[in-house]
Amino acid sequence: MISYSNGKFIPTEKVAIPIANDYLGFKCGYRIFTSSTTTKHKFFRIDDHIDRLVTSAKDINMDLSFSSNELSILIKETISKNNNIKDDFIIFIFLSGGSPEPLTLKPKGPAHLYIIVNPLVLPPTEWYENGIALATFTFQRQFPTAKLLNYVGAINAHQTVIPDHEAQEGLFISPDDNDTILEGTTFSFFIVNQNDTIITRPEDEYILGSITRRVIVDIVKENELDFREEMVKVSDLNKIKEAFLVSSIRGVVPITRVNKIKIGCGRPGNKTLLLMNLYKEIKEKYEYCS
Repeated sequence: MISYSNGKFIPTEKVAIPIANDYLGFKCGYRIFTSSTTTKHKFFRIDDHIDRLVTSAKDINMDLSFSSNELSILIKETISKNNNIKDDFIIFIFLSGGSPEPLTLKPKGPAHLYIIVNPLVLPPTEWYENGIALATFTFQRQFPTAKLLNYVGAINAHQTVIPDHEAQEGLFISPDDNDTILEGTTFSFFIVNQNDTIITRPEDEYILGSITRRVIVDIVKENELDFREEMVKVSDLNKIKEAFLVSSIRGVVPITRVNKIKIGCGRPGNKTLLLMNLYKEIKEKYEYCS
């Protein structure tokens, strides 16, 4: 596989970030990223991902050396250099802070760019057929509207509450009340209430703007399904019919348990299965805008 490493195309296994030239990224954690899978060797929702990357850079005052259009061309060129690979793959786009001015933490120049191509590893089929369990974890991400390379909360959850609850993933809840759901460790969270209304938390300053969430909301509205945005609490989950997560890599995954709370009948629901299939169709038909 071929990746882009700050100015040159090289085999993925040879990509290395030089510590001496990336003090701010390596030591200080001044990095952002986005990622998605390819669909028939096209980067799904490429413009949305680039927009979010640019927005994340603005949120943390990171200087970029390229325009959105130039980045789009680079991503597509990176993909084209992997045309010999039959299967689709995952692409990570990293922006790392580089070096600071002497005796300061002020960046000396624009961020370094890496476009990393890796094999696509999807969750087991059982996740989609039977659903998964989530464990709640009290945590609020720093700079939540920016997609930072800081997953301390998610890693901590995977080391503690997730194995403790025999779960597969974690759900962040607000430190303010230990009840209001914020977002998943690496995904957005939806429920279906007893009236078959699909509900998710509004995008606000406390969560990351999820691209897959927006795709799902568009699908819901286009198919005239009942939908609204409102806060969801853990204490209300015993009253709902369905729950599911959405993310760029995994798509739509049913949720059948949160902590010890069984969701609905304990199996994937009709609305979840419908959206799972509609999302797959959208990805299969995806084409770049000219």
